[in-house]
Amino acid sequence: KPINLCQVQKSIINNDQAIPSKFGFSDKICRSWRIVAHTTPRLWASMHIVVPPTRKLPQLVDLVSKWIQRSGAVPLDFSLVYPRKADYTLDISSLITPLVAESHRWREVQLEKQSWHHLTSLKPEDVPVLASVTLPDRLDGSPHEPDPPEPLLFLGTRSLRSLRCSCTSYLTRNPISWASLTSLNAMTPSISYDFALDILSRCPLLETCTLHITGPGAHHSDSELMYSTHRPSLFHLHHLFVESFGGISIHDPAHLFDKLDIPALGSFERYSIGEFPPNISSRAIFPSVLTHIERLKIGVRTMSSELLISALAAMPILKELHIIYEPYEYSGAHGRRTRDRKFLARLSVTSSESHFPTLCPRLRYLTLGQFKRLSDNTLLNFILSRTEQHLGSLAQAPQFSNVVPLRRVSCTLTREMERDILPELEPHRGDMQIELKYEVKNTTARWTIASECFAYSPLEGMDYFEP
Repeated sequence: KPINLCQVQKSIINNDQAIPSKFGFSDKICRSWRIVAHTTPRLWASMHIVVPPTRKLPQLVDLVSKWIQRSGAVPLDFSLVYPRKADYTLDISSLITPLVAESHRWREVQLEKQSWHHLTSLKPEDVPVLASVTLPDRLDGSPHEPDPPEPLLFLGTRSLRSLRCSCTSYLTRNPISWASLTSLNAMTPSISYDFALDILSRCPLLETCTLHITGPGAHHSDSELMYSTHRPSLFHLHHLFVESFGGISIHDPAHLFDKLDIPALGSFERYSIGEFPPNISSRAIFPSVLTHIERLKIGVRTMSSELLISALAAMPILKELHIIYEPYEYSGAHGRRTRDRKFLARLSVTSSESHFPTLCPRLRYLTLGQFKRLSDNTLLNFILSRTEQHLGSLAQAPQFSNVVPLRRVSCTLTREMERDILPELEPHRGDMQIELKYEVKNTTARWTIASECFAYSPLEGMDYFEP
């Protein structure tokens, strides 16, 4: 008979609750679990707290208090979130108080705006081990940034290493310890190039960075910062994610990448919701130095295949490539555009008679999404050209001495299958993993959201801030 583990879990948490004898032999195991749990504080050092309906709040407060007690004196991680359907007027003081009392143990925390007025009294010395902070998103789906509350002084702690923030005002109104940050995720949609440069100039130790920007123009809250005139040097930055909200004109100066010194960059992601003109400079999309890039993820609509090819040619050690949108080719005086059906063929390893260097010779992992004009024949030939078997036949040619076989190919084609190429690949692929998907859009489909989708769940929001 299946064991009710929920009941067992409650028994483990509560000292005064006996484990039901009806579990038979399993109760001995449960007693062992309880002993281990009660003598291992680190098992209780992490909490994900979803603000419940009013009637369930006292029960959750009691559970959080016991959980904190079980964690002893070890560093404490917690995330506090509101469900999508929530009462934002609910007084959660009773939930915040036991957490604030343990601020000296905070290590990684995610906060909600409603909790801020309980936190303004905290100072840097009150959070000596605080390493990571996530500040809240806008509430109720509002398109406007909320007025910032009083500053959170504790964000000035020198122990701070990671900051995730969704509103520009939070970046400008709080005394953040920029110089100690190694990870910055600015998820706000209102950062200008100048604003981003100013922030980056304050973070010399950054290793990973995510920026959501609007363009070169200043935002109203940018005035809170004094723009730096020197070129930020980020010698430790190895991963950069940049997303643009809106298209970029060919007349816009490439402020961001021209003014950044990022010699150690090894992973780069670039997204754009808007469209780019066909004659846009590569400097508006890619960093100026690409020779150390090992991982590239690009999601720019209507990108010129020529521009992408030229960028790939500058990445001799690229190992992982993810292209979200099929590149375009442009022709005629008016720049008529069509999806480039021959794009992937230019990444194929050609015969030994070729005098042209192979693009991306160190490529191991390839992911293609939303490709439509790419034919099954072209895809088949490309994969075959990157197999260990084919490359072995070219081993004597010096121009292929540094080319390695693919390990994984994943391709999503938004069209019907032309032919099944997997049987032809089977004898040649070796250890290569191949995943092909054919998706035809259903124009008659309609999205419906059932009310139960918004039912309270203690697991809600656990993956919301995943990169």
